[in-house]
Amino acid sequence: MHTKLKGLAKSCAGSLGFDIHRRDLAHPARRIAAMCARGINLVLDVGANTGQYANWLREGGYTGDIISFEPIPTAFEELKRSHSPDPRWRGVEAAVGAEAGRAVLSVAESPVLSSLLDVGPILESKIPAARTLQRIEVSLISLDDVWEDLIRPGKNVFLKIDTQGYEHPVLDGIAEHLEAVSLVEVEMSLVSLYNGGSSIHDTLPRLRSAGFQVISIESGYVDADTGQVMDVDVLAGRPVQR
Repeated sequence: MHTKLKGLAKSCAGSLGFDIHRRDLAHPARRIAAMCARGINLVLDVGANTGQYANWLREGGYTGDIISFEPIPTAFEELKRSHSPDPRWRGVEAAVGAEAGRAVLSVAESPVLSSLLDVGPILESKIPAARTLQRIEVSLISLDDVWEDLIRPGKNVFLKIDTQGYEHPVLDGIAEHLEAVSLVEVEMSLVSLYNGGSSIHDTLPRLRSAGFQVISIESGYVDADTGQVMDVDVLAGRPVQR
């Protein structure tokens, strides 16, 4: 299977600007292969923080369009410094959810753990940097509402969601256009990390019912005391026509 995927990735890498280096096709390389196989030319980077994910894609050779969504003002300023020199990468200072409006964001000591939900006791006890430092009001948009303004027809879309338990509202807000998405990557918890947040147990079935198949899974935080994986990044895509 790895040989087939690597061959598929290399067969289209040149035309899309990709270069596959890893022989073992670890998760980042599997992501690139999946993007290449589907001709991805637009990434919706939801929960961008300072642009780490988009920078990883650029480092991996992706040269297509990126739209990064980030609501924390300080993180967005750093994101702007990253995307400003890149004509095919833009930022939107907003959180993404089911509908437009305003919302209260809990900003964590480690900003990547910030959420529109309150942090749960498990996460706070295992990762102290998840504790809330402040709560701020932010703009909230839905992808359906901004789709026509941001996305040109004919784009092959990759939706990345990293919203700390707020995945279902993001998916609710793209219901009208989810069929236009070819590939998704969603951070999913395996245990309750945010109060009222989603988990792999309800998010994965939702993606499968929408026609996505799991391609790759990479573990995130792990409880060193018990060995419990706390969250994973799940890459899922629509089947590739052979």
